[in-house]
Amino acid sequence: MMTQSKNIVDGPLAKRLAEVNTEEEYDLYDPKGMKAEIQRQAALMLKQMIEPAQQELELNQRKMELDRFKMENPELTDPEYRTPIAELLQTRPELKLEDAFYIVKAKIGSQKVQAEKARLDADKAARRTVATKSSKGTAEAVSGTPKFKNAWDAYQWHRDNPKK
Repeated sequence: MMTQSKNIVDGPLAKRLAEVNTEEEYDLYDPKGMKAEIQRQAALMLKQMIEPAQQELELNQRKMELDRFKMENPELTDPEYRTPIAELLQTRPELKLEDAFYIVKAKIGSQKVQAEKARLDADKAARRTVATKSSKGTAEAVSGTPKFKNAWDAYQWHRDNPKK
């Protein structure tokens, strides 16, 4: 079924019918000219008969492509994307829905990346200010028991500092 409809839209018959010259005139008193005119008229009639079916098939194929695209990209119905896509399609009607979706998705993605970068920069600056406020820049003596080189030094320190 799919190949038959594809043949109607893009097949060799469709190509030959598209190439039919409607402007050319033939000598109707010459047998070859008469035959060529009959073929041209027959081709024009066939083209007129097939044209509505071709248009309907092209429309159905486009609908199927759009349905498939919507299924593959569910964020298309998200209001964050839907409104900018509609505005873009109104300002640039030559775009397809798919192209407009990818343009809007890229813009939104870059905006999110910039917002995340700004947030990270703000966090980094906040950490930097906290670090500079909390440190004095000088080493202070550690409270508690110091490390000793040997047992004699430890004994003397504990003897001299009984409360610690």
